[in-house]
Amino acid sequence: IGQGGAFTAHHFNRLVRQAGGYVPGAKADVAQVDMNGDFISVHALSTGAFDFKLPYRCKVINLKTALPAEVRGDILKLRLVAGETCWFKTVR
Repeated sequence: IGQGGAFTAHHFNRLVRQAGGYVPGAKADVAQVDMNGDFISVHALSTGAFDFKLPYRCKVINLKTALPAEVRGDILKLRLVAGETCWFKTVR
């Protein structure tokens, strides 16, 4: 596809969205996301609000607090601090 330094997270995010693939956020530099089945790990790369698009409508439990997370439709509303890692469980 290109040289290592030329293929940025923003470029990859845009290519996946254009191809119709699942992308949890419009900005690629906000967070690193790892997902597996009903588990979501979000590592904040910058501080601020982040609208995380869920792959489907569901309830989300914050695994650190065991409380429901704020979800509006299929958007998980996050307020992140750079360096913070959040873990969530999705419940259909």
